[in-house]
Amino acid sequence: RPSVLLRSLDGAPLLAVDVFGVDPPAAQRTERCNEFTEAGVAEYWQIVQKPRRARFFQCSAQGRLEEIPQDRAGMHYTMLAEEFAFPAEWVHEWPGLFFMLHAWGLVDGEGE
Repeated sequence: RPSVLLRSLDGAPLLAVDVFGVDPPAAQRTERCNEFTEAGVAEYWQIVQKPRRARFFQCSAQGRLEEIPQDRAGMHYTMLAEEFAFPAEWVHEWPGLFFMLHAWGLVDGEGE
C-alpha cells in the first residue's frame, strides 16, 4: 500500500505516493512503479527523506508509468489538474496549505 492514495469520484486511482526513510534499491523502485502501473494509477510519486529526493512518474500514452524530470526551475507539473505545478522541493518542506493555494492563484491576500 502506498503512503497516500488519491482516487477520483468514480474510484479510479489518480495519485499514489510512497514516502521512504532511505532511498530504496532501484529494483524496489521499479517494482513499485510496475505495481501502480498495473493498478492503473495516473501519477506516482516516490519521496525519499534521506537523502532528500523526489521522483515523479506519470502514465504515458503506452499506459506505463514513466519518470518525469523537474523543469530547469525545479518545478513539477502534475497531470492531475490543469495548470497545477509546484516546486519539487515542497515535498520536503511541506509549506502551509494557504501558502500553496496562494502560489497557485486560488486565494488572494495573506494568510495567518
